[in-house]
Amino acid sequence: WCGAGNMMPNPNEPYGKSKSTDMCCRAHDNAKDYILKGETHRSGLENPKPYTVTNCSDDIKLFSCLYRDNSTASYEFGQAFFDAMHVPCFAHTYPIVCPDRYDSLWFPWYCEEYKIYTKTKVWQLLYPPNFYDAYTKKWYPNATLPKRETHGQHGAAELTWKNLCQVDRDMRCGGYFFVRK
Repeated sequence: WCGAGNMMPNPNEPYGKSKSTDMCCRAHDNAKDYILKGETHRSGLENPKPYTVTNCSDDIKLFSCLYRDNSTASYEFGQAFFDAMHVPCFAHTYPIVCPDRYDSLWFPWYCEEYKIYTKTKVWQLLYPPNFYDAYTKKWYPNATLPKRETHGQHGAAELTWKNLCQVDRDMRCGGYFFVRK
C-alpha cells in the first residue's frame, strides 16, 4: 500500500512484509477527500503538484500512524513521503501569509517571516513538519539531531500544519503528541 497509487499490487495479500506500515498507508490511500494532479477541489483550490494531495486530516493521521509504529519501514516511508517528497495537504484554516516580501537576486521574492492570520479561514496547501525529527525524538530520545536549514520556498522558516494545529481547533489535531512536542 505504501508507494505510488492507491492499490495493493497483489489483491490476494492484504498487506506486504511490513504489515503495520502498510496498514497506515492503506488507511491513507482510502481517503475520500483528495485532489488529483492538475484538478480543482470543490472548494476551488487547485492542485499544482504532479501527484494527488489529500485533506490534511488524512495526512495527519498517516503521520501519526507511522510515528507511533517503531519499525524501519515506517521510519523510512515517513521520511520519504513527508521529508524528501515534502508532500503538501490541503485544509480550510487560517491563512499563512508573508507580511513583508523582499525582492532578491536569488529568489523571485524573499520572506523574512511567515505569520498565521487568525481572521477569515481559506482553503490552502500546507506542508508537513519534519518527520525525521519527530520520529527520532520519540524513538531515540538521546540522539543528537543535525542542525539544518528550515527555509521554505521563498527563504523564511516555513510554517507547517503543525503550527496551525496549535491555533485552529477545527483542524482537530492539537491533541496529537507530535504536535505538542
